[in-house]
Formats: sequence, structure tokens, C-alpha cells
Amino acid sequence: MRLRSALCATAFALAFAPASAPADGPAAKPAPAAPAAAASALAASPELVVVAPQGVVGKPPTVSILAPSKNQVVTEAKAASLEVKLSPKNWKVTPGGDHLCVVLDRGPCKVVDDLKKPLKLADFGVALDPGQHVVSVIARRASGEFVRPSGKSQPFASVSFFVGKKVPPVHKDGTPMLFWSPPVPASAPAEGVLLDYFVANGTLASGKLGLHVSVGGPGIESGIGLALKDNRPLRLRGARAGDYLARFSLVTYAADLSGSVSLTVTYSAQPLGGAFSELERTFRVLP
Repeated sequence: MRLRSALCATAFALAFAPASAPADGPAAKPAPAAPAAAASALAASPELVVVAPQGVVGKPPTVSILAPSKNQVVTEAKAASLEVKLSPKNWKVTPGGDHLCVVLDRGPCKVVDDLKKPLKLADFGVALDPGQHVVSVIARRASGEFVRPSGKSQPFASVSFFVGKKVPPVHKDGTPMLFWSPPVPASAPAEGVLLDYFVANGTLASGKLGLHVSVGGPGIESGIGLALKDNRPLRLRGARAGDYLARFSLVTYAADLSGSVSLTVTYSAQPLGGAFSELERTFRVLP
């Protein structure tokens, strides 16, 4: 599948609205609420909170992609069998522990916790249509939290390659990229469900680059959201069991000087655009 630059809009109210009563007869008289159900109804709605990232101990990790090579052209017949080779530094991967999150195009994270096991493009489950494709890798902790950049050290690498023949790229190397993979289905921990992300080739900063996050699901059917201006993880606290839909979108801030005669400058958020600026995925919280 070729890279695409945008996702269609989603209405949380429609996606998570409760089913209505049948229209062909009177509604049944509701049964008295059980104590547990009444307590659940009175429970606080889930909320998005920003939390402090885990710091790096020792030398900050870096990663590199040895294969495919930059702008490599591979035939359609050989694309699926092309091996992805990775080289982390100052980052030890272990089965079930710290690992590498490898992404093909805009697909979900492929966990690599054993560098001795071959990794081929066919393993990602992403269509290898003719045109540009992008492989990216990020160091990630066992908890699912991405390692944050430390100074000039980047726990991230990305490379473009082409299937069939080289064509004008949809994605320009070095432009901002957003990565987010939903948490695995599990019960909500007391500290909240981790919803972490990684922004590459850009820094979240007030008035420059921002991140809009919205989540809808049980108890928040109309959706809740946050606008982030610094690079910190999120948690969904008070999450109830059920299915959720989350959207992460990069935005830029433009000064609005129209009709202003004051010394105060206001900024308005505009979609960043590009193939890696927005992600929308579902996740499930178990009882």
C-alpha cells in the first residue's frame, strides 16, 4: 500500500453512541440497577493525563538501519523476501523486555526483541505496492514507553526505499514523523493505560510544533482531547473495559496578525500535513 497523506475524520459520538431502542414497539421497562452497575455509573469518567518520561541511565541509545539501504530499489518479486537489518547501540534487546519498535510505512509497531531472528518485509503485513516505502525503528522499553532523544543522540532511524522503480517520493526524508502503536489488550493498571508516541525529525514546542490527541470510548463517548506542546507520555486514567478509538495529529502554529492592533500575537493550529502527521487506531481495555 502506498503512503497516504491524510485520514478521514471520525465522529466519536457516532462511533461510541449506545444502541437506541427498537422503533417498532414500546421500550421495555428497565430493570432496577444492581449495586455494582450503580457504582459504575457514578464512577468518574476516564481522563487523559500527561506524565513524566522515564530517564535514560548511562549512554543514550542510538539505532541504525543496515538494510534496506537508502533509496534502494527492489523488484516486486523480491520485495516480500527483502530482509530488514538493524543495529542498535547502547540498547540491549531481550525477549519480553526492552526492544526495538520497527514500523513499515504507517503500519503498527513490529516488536523486535531478538536480533538473531530474520526480519523480512513480508512479516509486517503491509502491502508492498509499487512506489516509495519507509522503514523506521525506535528504541522502546518493555513498558511500551519510547526512549526520548537525549541531546544529539536519537533512538530512531528511518530509511526510504522503492518497490518496482524509483518514483517522486510522497514522503521527504527529514520531515516530521509521528509514530503511535496502541497498547496490547490488558486490564487497566492503577496508574492508567499508557498511550505513548514518538515524534521524529521535529521537537514539540509552544508556538512551533504541537500534538493533538483525542480519545473516545466507554464513559467518554463524545471524546476527550489534549493539546501537547512538549514531549511527554500520556496515560488514560480511569479507563473502563471496552473498545477505544484514539487519534494523534501533528499541528503547526501560525501567527494570526489579521486585524490586530495590539502587541499580543495569537497563534492558530494548522494540520502539519504529510504522510506521517496523523494516526488513528483502536485499542481494547480488558475487565
